[in-house]
Amino acid sequence: MSAMKYPNARIFLFVLPLVLIAGCTSLPDIFPGQDIIKVSPETQEEGFRDVLVIKEIDTIPKSPVLAGQTFLLSFIIENRDKEKEAKNVIVDLFDAPLFKHKKDSTPFSEKLCNGARNTCVAEGCTSEQDCVISPILPGEQRQINFELVAPNDTAIASLQTDQDINFRVNYAFSGSTLFKVVVVNLEEIKARQRAGSPITLDILKSLGSGPIKIDAELKGAPYILSGFGGTLAFTVKSAGDTSKGSIQNSVVPANGLIVEFPLDLFGAKENLAPPSDEFTCSEGTLIKCTNTGKTLTLFKGETSPLLFRIIKSTEILKTQKIPFRSFDVKASITYTYELRDSTKVTILPVAKIR
Repeated sequence: MSAMKYPNARIFLFVLPLVLIAGCTSLPDIFPGQDIIKVSPETQEEGFRDVLVIKEIDTIPKSPVLAGQTFLLSFIIENRDKEKEAKNVIVDLFDAPLFKHKKDSTPFSEKLCNGARNTCVAEGCTSEQDCVISPILPGEQRQINFELVAPNDTAIASLQTDQDINFRVNYAFSGSTLFKVVVVNLEEIKARQRAGSPITLDILKSLGSGPIKIDAELKGAPYILSGFGGTLAFTVKSAGDTSKGSIQNSVVPANGLIVEFPLDLFGAKENLAPPSDEFTCSEGTLIKCTNTGKTLTLFKGETSPLLFRIIKSTEILKTQKIPFRSFDVKASITYTYELRDSTKVTILPVAKIR
């Protein structure tokens, strides 16, 4: 059969494999017992994602202000969490071109805000170190004031000028995730298949408050078979308003992530393989694995999945004829989060209003 005699034959030969491939998009469930052991996953999230918020940004007097005029930049930091305080809260006016600190007896008199870091600090701070105002208690609102001086006529060339004042708030926070892992006895599956008696198991994942979350999942299967292995994946994700804030430097610091496993889940520490040598796991009835040797980088708002491999799960279900058993795995994270915001101030030249 020639391509000239049958002009569509060559096209047909290429299309047919595509049709066959497209028809095989769904594969049957091959994991034992999924026809009789059903899983009902549920995720619940507590508290707020954006725990600390900046609001009510204003200047007194309101913009516009006169060249050389003293004014107050004011805003409120609110902790919306009902249980946890925001620690190590640091306020920083990091970009205020041409503005100066109010002339007074502080060491910052006559200095440009952008001349050196922390030249213009919040009211009540008198050192050139970080202005720490922590802690901010659950539900508390804290007013922040900066006493500033607008640039003079010479600095703005006697032209009406709009200037952005940029500031940030860093704070330390912690979050956690509780994930239920179910181990099922293979004999329970066989017995229920013989009886035709299905069962549904609830799998709960609880996420704590905060802009950084730890997602957890059991890879490739809804549960683990007793005496067999499984892989748990943990992914650190940014869940807050990314237009306003992010985890500092886009990294989870070393020792910032801890994953805790009950030893009963796999019987011996040797049956747990952490993602890499950078994770160190403790001894005891509760195995704590920590990223002691490396920071974890977030790319596009999340880390690569951290895979903890359970080489062999507990066999106690088989030996003691237990149908199934659930185990709580906890992941916790400590980090520094950075909020940024700004306000625009219009400066009017004095020479033009006289």
